[in-house]
Amino acid sequence: MAITTLNIATPPAQNANQPASISSVKLAKMTVVEQIRQAFRPDGRLAAFIGLWLGSSIPAMTFGLVHFVLPHYPERWILNWGIAVCGLAYSAPKVYRWGVSAWGSKIEAAGMVLMLEGIMTFVPGLILPSCALIEIVFINAVYSACRFQVR
Repeated sequence: MAITTLNIATPPAQNANQPASISSVKLAKMTVVEQIRQAFRPDGRLAAFIGLWLGSSIPAMTFGLVHFVLPHYPERWILNWGIAVCGLAYSAPKVYRWGVSAWGSKIEAAGMVLMLEGIMTFVPGLILPSCALIEIVFINAVYSACRFQVR
């Protein structure tokens, strides 16, 4: 009598109920493609949600403050610009790290930060600033989603 066995692929050793986690050293060495994969792993959904929410909301609020609040409340420009600078200080380091990961050049990364954050903040109108905001939101969201998975 012959015994037959099913040829089933071995499931991954990692428990699906445990959150995805990485070390900060590993995150620093990840390419941007690896960061995107890490951010959207099925076992890291909660970290991804929190990272996507925080990573996208702060740049969006900075955009709204600069383009819709500052022009209508010039008497509060010092306070509002102070808040806007805080939003830029939150976002710019993430965009810089992403740029270094993407191109391996600190000069290119710094140029990307100044270009994206500068267009989003200082260019009048909505088309170019909105395009810059979309890129900034994507970068901040993915980086933050990965960062929340660091042990």
